[in-house]
Formats: sequence, structure tokens, C-alpha cells
Amino acid sequence: MGSSNNIISIYYQNCRGLRTKLNTVYMNILSHNYDIVVFTETWLHENIFDNEIIDQRYQLFRCDRNRAATGRRDGGGVMVAVLRCLGARAVLLGNPPPRSHSTVPTSPIPTIVDNITIEIKLGNEKHLINAVYIPPNQSHDVYESYFNYLQNLLQFNVNKYHLLGDYNLPTINWTYNSTSETLEPGVSNSHLSNTYLLNFISLIGGYQLNNLYNNNHRILDLYITNSIHNTLTSPMAYLLQPDPQHPPFCIAVHTPVEITGIKGKPHQQYCFKKADYTLINEELSQINWDSLFENRSANSVLDEFYKILYNVIKKHVPLKNIKSTDFPVWFSPALKHIYKNKNRAWIRWKKTNSQVDKLSFSIYRSRFKSECDKCYANYIKRVESSIEGSIKYFWTFISNRKNCSDIPTQVNFKSKTANTPADICELFSCFFKSVFENSAVPDCFELCDIALNDKHEVNISNVTLSESDVLRQIQALDVSKSSGIDNVPAFFIKQVAKTICKPLHYIYNRFLEIGEFPDVWKSARIVPVFKSGSKQNVENYRPISILPTMSKIFEKLVRDKICPSLLSIILPQQHGFVQKRSTITNLLSYTSHLFDAMDQNKQTDCIYTDFKKAFDRVDHKILLEKIAFNGIRCNLWRWFKSYISNRTQRVVIRGFESDTILVTSGVPQGSILGPLLFVLFINDIDKCFSFCNYSLYADDLKMYSTITDYVDHIRFQNDLDRFAEYCNTNKLSLSITKCKSITFTKKKIISSFPYRLGDMTLGSVDCIKDLGILLDSKLHLDGHIDGIINKAFKMFGFVVRASEHFKSSKTLLILYKSLIRSQIEYAVPIWNPVYRKYIDALEKVQKKFLRCVNCRCSRGHLTYDQLLQKYKVPKLINRREMLDMVVLYDLCQNRVSPIRGVETEGRLRTPYILPSVTDVC
Repeated sequence: MGSSNNIISIYYQNCRGLRTKLNTVYMNILSHNYDIVVFTETWLHENIFDNEIIDQRYQLFRCDRNRAATGRRDGGGVMVAVLRCLGARAVLLGNPPPRSHSTVPTSPIPTIVDNITIEIKLGNEKHLINAVYIPPNQSHDVYESYFNYLQNLLQFNVNKYHLLGDYNLPTINWTYNSTSETLEPGVSNSHLSNTYLLNFISLIGGYQLNNLYNNNHRILDLYITNSIHNTLTSPMAYLLQPDPQHPPFCIAVHTPVEITGIKGKPHQQYCFKKADYTLINEELSQINWDSLFENRSANSVLDEFYKILYNVIKKHVPLKNIKSTDFPVWFSPALKHIYKNKNRAWIRWKKTNSQVDKLSFSIYRSRFKSECDKCYANYIKRVESSIEGSIKYFWTFISNRKNCSDIPTQVNFKSKTANTPADICELFSCFFKSVFENSAVPDCFELCDIALNDKHEVNISNVTLSESDVLRQIQALDVSKSSGIDNVPAFFIKQVAKTICKPLHYIYNRFLEIGEFPDVWKSARIVPVFKSGSKQNVENYRPISILPTMSKIFEKLVRDKICPSLLSIILPQQHGFVQKRSTITNLLSYTSHLFDAMDQNKQTDCIYTDFKKAFDRVDHKILLEKIAFNGIRCNLWRWFKSYISNRTQRVVIRGFESDTILVTSGVPQGSILGPLLFVLFINDIDKCFSFCNYSLYADDLKMYSTITDYVDHIRFQNDLDRFAEYCNTNKLSLSITKCKSITFTKKKIISSFPYRLGDMTLGSVDCIKDLGILLDSKLHLDGHIDGIINKAFKMFGFVVRASEHFKSSKTLLILYKSLIRSQIEYAVPIWNPVYRKYIDALEKVQKKFLRCVNCRCSRGHLTYDQLLQKYKVPKLINRREMLDMVVLYDLCQNRVSPIRGVETEGRLRTPYILPSVTDVC
């Protein structure tokens, strides 16, 4: 808490636009002690990320102006930032709570009104905070609807409410009543809007406490509450330069309980980068591994190996204390010390209200702001210079400006709510467990129980690893990856590669010989990562699985041994997780068919499917049967059986852990072999299709065929029926509502058909996004080009704001090439434009950025050609031509799999067809 533990401080300001003041407000909020910050007239839009506005101590709720609904380009918008320890949640009348994200769902009132309602529980009290901006000159109907909404909202068991905002009712003359210590409305005209406000305040038994007049002696920003003892004052210092029409104010809200934040669990951690690896390697090299492992079981050997490693680590690797902190990464120890002294001075001043304590707080605050600016400037210099050394440091800075990784202090799953770290971990674990199916493999299930294909061209029974194989994999480790449950990081393993290579080689081969996978390597740490939607709904998170590094080395070694043999039997239509194939090869083979049919004035029907949690719900017994059917036998099959069986996981958040749960279905998440196993699982899907073509990228399946008559529709439907039966047999669930049909043709008269999957008719669409490319029914691709240009300019704005203090053109160009240019060059061979308007529109993105770089770094006007030459950047049209040629070269040199259609009933698709054009630039 920034303030006294029994007082919540609220800062309110109509800021008249934040877009050009993001860095100012970010730094000023750090310098102050407000628990809640409310801004109206933010003028923000969805392209501005939360982390650009405020640091991660706060949970941010925003309602940006709805431009489409209001028809207004700028203005409006409200935001409420609440310290995470207060556990706030957004409230929407009529919807189940909670719903909180960067942009909060709007309430059932006119779209011209921007408002947010949040709820905070303090002990037995429920506090409701509503922030609103109502533009000037609105009709009385707007006010009536808004006050009706608030009246309905306050009926739901609310103890205290705080209604703040710019109501834009200047004709009410608020006067101070010294007897009641509240403001009362004086004489006003007969506007119905005024009447609705005053009636509403009377009806809810509230008080208007803002007594700070603007330069016209009017009060536009109101604070309405039922807590008459709350105190409202003018701020000692402003977060932003105030507007004369809207003086900011601070509110002190008295609470019945002390507020304490949720902190991560403090713990000790080995600092592997400071270890003495000369002594470690010397000690490990003196161990006689052969005699140590002699006459031991495989599991006993692994236990002994870990015991030795842990003893060496304990002896030679220093420990460091890890404390939970909400400070930004660039806070120095001195700055943290000043910050704490400033907080103590603030609390002391609020308790005593003496001028001496006020002066003391002012001195600390001034000192903090000065030191804060200095530390941030040094941090920016380090970030920019890190490009020459540790590029990861630089990208962490950029990522932190875009995303907020913190999990809210209160989360929900169905009807359950959790608000303590331990309970939050358990709730996430409960959700992740609910995804699995019960498909545990019985111990008695053996290879002899499976009907094998003895004529199969692949037969792999055993794998033997060499010591050089192990050493090569260790030396190729990415040291930035997190350690698994054994707490032995890749950095340490790589430093001792030559001395632990021999025992690891023995351990790996021993487990392959006996057909087992170590239990210690089958346990995963799960970190929830937010996807989209409400951050308080655990269903909007996906699990990231962190496995032991030595386990992943083992998997890589096995994969590299078996993949060359398996590649020959993997379906040519499968482009996911397969060497020499990618999303580009998938799209090229598919669009070649579409353009070919379009040029011949034919119709192509396509069905896009969507599996429910396909990777998580793979049935283990069926998977083992398919592994055997695809040629993996004997000890290696038993090794895979052990590998996928009895796996466990537990959720870890800020040092807190959930109970361990059993993973009963799916391919192992975060593993090396998991994707390959899924590819093998659906490798027999070809038996569904006797008529239509199909293409796969992992579990993304599309079926398509040229349609000439009604019989073709029926034959396509027959394939769909077989596919539906295949899904049932293999226990794969489909999200039917997400499965869509689309027809590609230039014909004016289209042959339509109600395609079905099971008992449900599929929805039909005119455009669909396929592996990142927006395809419309006419294959115009202009919608895709417009979309990526719009996306590029959004990222352009972010890059300019995030790099505000960067001075090096090299840094800015790295950001451009990585974050902007990469977006407008994905899958270029599919959509490379031939019309001048699109070529110029794409080029405009680069032209504007180079001018921005030149203006910031060197000044002076240069033509576009001069800018290209100065910064050694080719034109985008030239790069697209080069990327097209690279694909063709790779095809000719067999660096990618051949891109060709599937032969169906004697029809052979053209191997590689570029879109034909009639009007070039």
C-alpha cells in the first residue's frame, strides 16, 4: 500500500488526453502513493497497451471511446488503475462477474457514455467505484439511462459507493453547507438532465463532496458517495498538468481493515552464473562413473547421478535470496531505499497532519523523483546498448511494454473464486485438469495386444546413442530456458558438458535398453499464460509446461534417431512439425489448387475444421496403438509407453505451488516428442477421404474439392461423414460451431450445399483466416493486405512510443525489421500484390518509419531513395520479389518438400501455380 493501511487514497483527474503524455504519467505515478488512479477523457485507443501507461503494481481497467458506435474519432474514454493487492474486479450489470481486461465491456447505456464500474471487497465491506465521462450537450435521455443503470447497480448488496467523473452539467451551482459539511445544489435552470442527477443523488442517499471550483467557478467533475466522512482535497502535486476547467482532487477513503498485498513467496536460489566451474569440472572429472554405476538399476543410477550433482552445486554455487517485489527492474537499491522513506513520511504526515511532516514528505518525494529519472535514463541506455551484447535484455524491455504477465489477485473458474496465492494455484490446476480425458493406460497393456501392420516399411525396435551425440546436444542448449522440477538449469549443464557427458550417455542408453522413461523427468511445472478476454477467468489462460533440461536432451536425441525413418511415412499433406514443411508450404499447395480452379472458372468448396483441445485430449491407449502401427516396436515402444504414462504436473505462480495432478490424456506439453506423437496420431486420417483433397498443419485441417455438379457435393459429404466417424473412433472432439464452409469461385451462380458434420449443419462464410492469411471467396486478397497494413501501423505507433528515448538508428531499425516489417512480409508468395495502390500502401509503412528514424537521429529532409541508401534498407517491393525467388529456389534445391496437389481419381493438381494477373503496375 502506498498510503496508511486503513486509508485508501484515490486520485482523480480529467487529463484531456494521455496519448502524448504516457511517459510523464508513468513516471509520476511511480513518484506518488495513490492506491487508485482515475482518469477521464483519456483519448486512448486499443492500440495502446496497458503497460505503456502504468507499472505492473496496478491492475488497469479501461473503457476507450467506441469510435465505430459514436462516429467520433477522438476524445472520451475513462480508466481506473487499482493496486493489485486490493483485488478489484470489473462489474457489468446483468453479466456474471468478473470481467476485467485492458478494455472493459461497456454497460447497457448509450455508447456515447464512457464508464467503468469496479468492485473492491475490504473485509465485510463491498466498495463500488464508477468512473464516467459524459460529453457536453447530451440529451436528458442519456442522463436518464445512465442514472437508471447506476441505480440498478447499487441495489446489489453494496456497502459503499464512489461515483466519480465528468458529468458536464455546468448549470448546477454547487455551494458548500458548513453545517452538513457537504455540497448542495444551488439555483439552476430547469434542464431535465440536472433534475435527473439531483433526483438520483437523493434517491440513493448520496452526497456530492467535490468543492474545488474551476476557473469559471463551476464544478464539472463530481464525487458522489454515501461515505460522508471521506475527505476530498486538492493534490499536493499533480500527475499531469491540470486543465483549468477540471481541477484534480484526492480522496481519502477510510476502511475497516488493514490492507496487505499478496506477495510472492520469498526463497533462496542458486546463482549459477557466479559458480566456479573450474573447480566443479575438476571435481566431476575425478569421479569413476563406471564403478559408481556398476550393478545398479537404471533408476538407482539416476538417483546417484543427481545426488552427486546436487552435492557439487551445494559446494560450489552461491545462494541468493529471492524476495517478491513490485519494483520496476530499473529501480536501484538506493532508489528503493528513498521510496520506502518517502512512504513512511507520507504515512506519518497523514497521521499527524503537521507541516513539519508534510515538508519531510515533500523533500523525500522530490529526491525520489530526481533519482527515479536518473535511474530510468541509465536503464534506457543499458537497454539500447544491450543490442551489442545480450539481445534478450533488449527484447525483455520491449515485451514488458506490450504485455502484463501478472495474474490478478482474484480469479474465477465456473462458480469457484480464489483470492489467495495457494488457492489461485489450485484453481488453475483444477481448470487444466478438467481439459484432460480419462485415458490412462493399464500396466498390463503390451505390444502383443496390438494388431500390427507387418508389411509396414518402418520398423524401429531399438535406439542406441553415442557419447558424441549427447555432447553435441548439450553444447547446443539454449541457456535462457528455465530449469524444470529438478532445478538444474541449462546454463549449468552446458558449463559442465564434457564432464557429465559420459554418465548421461550411460543413463540414457540404460533407460532405452530397459524400455523405461525416468519418473523424475515426467513431472512438469506449469505456468499459466494469458491469451485474451478477461484476465480473471482462468479459462482464458493456456499452460506453459517446463520440463527438466536433461529430459529434453534425452527426447531430442531419440527424436533425431527416429525422425529420418518416420518422415517417409508421414502424410505429404501434413505440414506441421515436419522437416522442410511449414505454414508457407501448406498455403502454397492449397492456394495453387484454388487459383488453378479459379482460372478455369470452376468452383472449389472448402471445409475448415476446429478440434477441441486436440493436443491435450489424445487418448493414450489409441496413441500407443498408432505408435506401434507406424513401425515403433519392442523396447522402443515400451519406452514410449513409459514416456506418456503416469506423467504429473503442478501449477507454479510466484513461488506458490498447487498439488500435483496426474496427466491422463494428451501428448506431453512443452516436450520435444509431443508434436511428433500428435502427427503420428492423426497420420491415418487419409482413409477418410476418397474424393476431396485435404491439407494439415498439425491439428488445423481443411478439406477442399472442385465441384462440378450435385454428385460432387454428395461425394464431398460422404468424406465428411467418414471424417466425423474417424473423430468419434479416435475420441477427437470437434467445435462444430467453429467449423466453417466457404466456396471459392468467380461464378455469379454458385452451387450451394448444406454440408454437415454429424447432425449439425456447418455455417457458411465469405472470408476466412487460414494460417494468418485472410482469404475471401473471390481470392482478391485485398482484405488481407488492408489488414496487415493496418496492423503494421498499429505496431508502428507502439514502436515509436516504446522507443521514445532511444537515439540509435541501429536500435530503431532492429525494432522496425523485427516488429513491423516481419508482419507485412509473412507468406508473401501467397498474396504479393500486383496493383500499384497496394504496392504504394505497403511501401508507405517503411517510408514513414525511415522518416521518423531520420528525424529523431539526424534531422534534415531526405527523399525516400536517399533514406533507403542512408540506412541500407531495400524497397519492400524488391524484398517481396526476393522472397518469392527464395521460395522457388528452395523448391528447386529440395530445401522444402515438393509443393504439389493430391492425385484424386486421375486428376493431378498443378505442382506450383502463381496467381495469374491481367493488370500489373
